[in-house]
Amino acid sequence: MWPIVNRTTQATWLLLLALPAWLAGCPRQLRQPGRPAWLVAGSDNAYPPERYLFAAGSGPTRGEAEHAAAEKMQEKLQGLLARAAGSLVQYQVCGGLVDPRLDTRPLLELLPRPRIGPRWSSSDGTRHAAALVIDRQQALAGLRERVSLLAASASQNLDQARRHLRAGEIYPALRAALLALGGGVQALRISALAGVLAGSEPVTPASLAESSRLITTLLDSLEARTVRGHRQWLDERGRPREPLVAGVYFHRGQRTFPVSGLPVLFSPPEPAHPLPCVTNDVGLCSVELPAMTTAGRQELPVRFGLDAATITAFSAGSLPAGSAVFAGLRRRLGRALTSFSLAAAGKQAPRFMLLIEEYSSGRATGFHFSRALANEMRSRGFRPVEPGQLADDLAMSETIEEYAQVVRGRVEALISGRVNTHNPDRLSENFVLCRAGARLDVVDPSRPADARTVSDQVEAAGLDRRAACRRALAKLLERTTRAVLEAMAQIRGENRH
Repeated sequence: MWPIVNRTTQATWLLLLALPAWLAGCPRQLRQPGRPAWLVAGSDNAYPPERYLFAAGSGPTRGEAEHAAAEKMQEKLQGLLARAAGSLVQYQVCGGLVDPRLDTRPLLELLPRPRIGPRWSSSDGTRHAAALVIDRQQALAGLRERVSLLAASASQNLDQARRHLRAGEIYPALRAALLALGGGVQALRISALAGVLAGSEPVTPASLAESSRLITTLLDSLEARTVRGHRQWLDERGRPREPLVAGVYFHRGQRTFPVSGLPVLFSPPEPAHPLPCVTNDVGLCSVELPAMTTAGRQELPVRFGLDAATITAFSAGSLPAGSAVFAGLRRRLGRALTSFSLAAAGKQAPRFMLLIEEYSSGRATGFHFSRALANEMRSRGFRPVEPGQLADDLAMSETIEEYAQVVRGRVEALISGRVNTHNPDRLSENFVLCRAGARLDVVDPSRPADARTVSDQVEAAGLDRRAACRRALAKLLERTTRAVLEAMAQIRGENRH
């Protein structure tokens, strides 16, 4: 027989009997003696995971507990970054030269700082626990705002690049297109992180594909040419006698534009350092090379190309162009556009012989031009060879092939031809004009059929005939020497192959 109970006692029993069933339908947190449930479970009902990132840690001091919580939060964020990078696998930017999956760690700086959540301390003060939380909605709002700003800036830079291109301003167009690309790539990366937080796909900025195409077009349409200093000899100190001059041009349909203001590099063989330069208004750039160590090499190449580090010295948002994201693009920008070839004379200087006839108004003169040319070439590391006992055989020869047969094995180059100065024209009572011209054949005696012809004509004014013709011959000598040296360098280059 049940004992008689009052109504209060009866209600209490009913509540106790119903409590297990009620608890079974509610979220439960594990408990361990002496530790808070949120530390054991790694979550807290007050911070649901769909709204918060939650991380907890413990330690002997409050500071160490917070540090442990920060490490756990860092692990969670790294997981988010890995998922964000995974969502970017499908994106090929700028023909694969840009990889948005790389160097994602700086993206964490765009998230709000975690704030302290619940704390706990043991009764004896020897154990502490702390939790850090990040509000997902707050993080998403900040990321989406950053994406919007970057996308707008990228679109403006792309419009500016198009305007520069229409005006024929090639380097400003490239620079603006690179800024548009950088902004678009960073917007895509941030969008991927926001997508992981929100459970959605990244949003591709509209300007990204167009800026990629524009950069590819600009780079593919650039051309560089060696203007001066190619195939020259180094002097006895290992220095070229002439500066290296290169030009950069942009081809658009049937038109060609010189590219001005473009940062470029002349890169001699190591250990020499690259020499920076900026193209002028007609697309030319000139440098004086320092003395170089030949280290037994007969030929020293000097690469010429864009200064990739200077061109990409910008940041798009928090993404610097020096990031690994742009490594492929920097390599593409730094590719050599052309190269110079410098020849080292070595211990055995190349030999040459001059057979040049000199005339003034149809009359034979002394060998003033020949002596000056021989001195110029000797100063550049060549050894002149006099005809000597070969003079009679040479006098009987009439063709290049016959000359070459006589001197074969004795010289590496034979330079023959004619130099003329003409009766000057009087420009005024005080000045006369003198014209001088040269036509020379530079011959490799072992291959006379491949002779190279150097032809030039100049004019100069002076107070009298002698002064005018002396100036004309000096100008002719300078130009002819350069052309002869280039022809001889070509001959030696071909003989080595």
